[in-house]
Amino acid sequence: WVEESFTNFDKGINWRSYVVCDVAYNNVNNWLWTPFIERGPANRMYIEIKFTTRDCSLFPGNALSCKETFSLLYYEFDAATKEPPPWEPESYKLI
Repeated sequence: WVEESFTNFDKGINWRSYVVCDVAYNNVNNWLWTPFIERGPANRMYIEIKFTTRDCSLFPGNALSCKETFSLLYYEFDAATKEPPPWEPESYKLI
């Protein structure tokens, strides 16, 4: 993952984004985590995600791997820890 910023000139703001393009590798499995989000007494959270994906058929080279989808997973626990949660998708719930 690479962190990048770009400007939305219509709104006059900069957006920070994370970018990955691993078309030169087979079986790519990228994870992007947020820091611990304290929910307090809330029973529900709303998270807005803005994303774009590449149309793999338009890639101008020899792509070994190209994904046009992603999964959004969550891992629920009671407090922030120094150790990250496990990396296995089976430990998470799919949204």
